[in-house]
Amino acid sequence: MTEAQIAAESRRAPRTKPTASRRFGSVAFFFVLWAAIVAAYALCVFGLGGPDAMKGTDPSYGIVPTFRFNTIYAALIAFMATALRIEHRVLPRDFAALRELVAASDIEWEHWRARLFDASRSNLAAWLAGGAAVGQIVNFLGWRLGALIPGVWPGHYLIMNVLATVLFAEMGVLGALSMRRSRVFLEMGRRARVNLLAPDEHAPFARTGLRASAYWFLGSSIASLLTLDAGAWGIVVGVIAVTLALGFISLLLPSRGVHERLRAAKQDELLRVRVEIDRARAALFDAGGDGAEIARMPALLAWETRISQVSVWPFDAPTLVRFALFLLVPLGSWFGGALVDRAVDAALR
Repeated sequence: MTEAQIAAESRRAPRTKPTASRRFGSVAFFFVLWAAIVAAYALCVFGLGGPDAMKGTDPSYGIVPTFRFNTIYAALIAFMATALRIEHRVLPRDFAALRELVAASDIEWEHWRARLFDASRSNLAAWLAGGAAVGQIVNFLGWRLGALIPGVWPGHYLIMNVLATVLFAEMGVLGALSMRRSRVFLEMGRRARVNLLAPDEHAPFARTGLRASAYWFLGSSIASLLTLDAGAWGIVVGVIAVTLALGFISLLLPSRGVHERLRAAKQDELLRVRVEIDRARAALFDAGGDGAEIARMPALLAWETRISQVSVWPFDAPTLVRFALFLLVPLGSWFGGALVDRAVDAALR
C-alpha cells in the first residue's frame, strides 16, 4: 500500500464520538471567547471614553443599553465561532460513517470529499464578504429605524457596527458550509443502500441535519435577548425569523436524498407484496385454489403492515425529541424575554 493510500484510509477511518471532555472544551471555548470580546470592548470604552462612557444622559438607564446589546452580540459571535469549530471536528466523522452505506466508487467518494472539505478560499472569502455586507445593512437599518439613546458615547455604536460585521460574516460562512453539506449529502443519499428494516443505518444523515439546525436554533435563542434593548426590535425579529427558517431547512436538506431512496424502496416493496396478496386472494376465492398460496396470506398481510409503518425519513424518535427541544429553546427564551421586559416596565412605572 502506497503512502497516498495509507493517508486516504486514515482519513476514511471513523472518528470516535465526542467525549465529555470535548463537549466541555467547546463550552469553555465559548465562554473564554465571549469573555475576551467583552473584556476588549470594556477596555475600549474605559480607555477611549472614560467611566462616563457607560452612562447616558438619562440616569434611569444605569448601564447604557448599547453596552448590554453589544455583550449579547459578543455572545453570538462566540457561539458562531464555537459552532464552526465543532463542525470542523465532527463533520468528517459523519462523512466517514456513510462510506459503507453509499454505493460509490473511490473516485466518486474522493470527489465528494473534496467538495465537502477542500473548498476554495475565494469561495469562502465571497461568503465572508457577503455576510459582512448583510451585517452592515442590518446595522444601518437598525440605526435608521431605531431611536439612538441621547448622551451615549458614540464609540458604542462604532463597536456595534464592528460586531455586527463579524457576526454576519460568521453566519455567512456557516450558511455556506450548510449549503455545501446539504448538496453533497443529497447526492450521497440518492446513492445510499437501503434496508427498510434497519432505518437506524441512515442516522448520520439525520445527525448532521440535527446538528446544523441546532446551531441556528440556539443562536436564535441568544439573539432573542437583543429585543430587550433593540430600538428597532422588528429588525431583530426579522433576522430571528430567517435563522429559524434556516434551522428547519438545515434539518431536512441533508436527509432529502436518502428520503427519496427510502420512499422509492418502500413503494417498490409495497407494490411487490400487494401483487402477492392479490395472487393469494385469488386462490382464496377459487374453489380449486392452491392451498399453499392461501396459507401465505397472513404472512403477506403482516409484511404489508410492517412495510407500511416504515418511515421514509431517517429520523428516529430521540432525534425528533431533540429537534423539538432545540426549537423550544428560542421560542421559550423569546417569550420569557418579553415577559421580563413587561415586568421591568411595570416595576419602573
